Amino acid sequence: MKNPYTRNINAETHEPVGNPNRGVEAALVMAFFFGIGWLVDGWVGTWPVFAIGLLVFAAVGSFVRMKYDYDGRMEEHEARRREAASSRGSA
Repeated sequence: MKNPYTRNINAETHEPVGNPNRGVEAALVMAFFFGIGWLVDGWVGTWPVFAIGLLVFAAVGSFVRMKYDYDGRMEEHEARRREAASSRGSA
């Protein structure tokens, strides 16, 4: 059985695969944008319009960024697998 506490390491670069702090990063970005919205709402007097609007903007942006990052890593992974399969087939 595989140990769930081990990290995935790239065999070529010996660096961790992926970004384990993605959730923390998304939460901090959303908190930052919510704070900016809270300050703008206090200044303009429109509570909670900007706070909620900027929070939603940050959430959508964070998840879109994660999606593009995931898609890019999967394309690289699939290309490596195709290359490995074609090299085995031609050998």
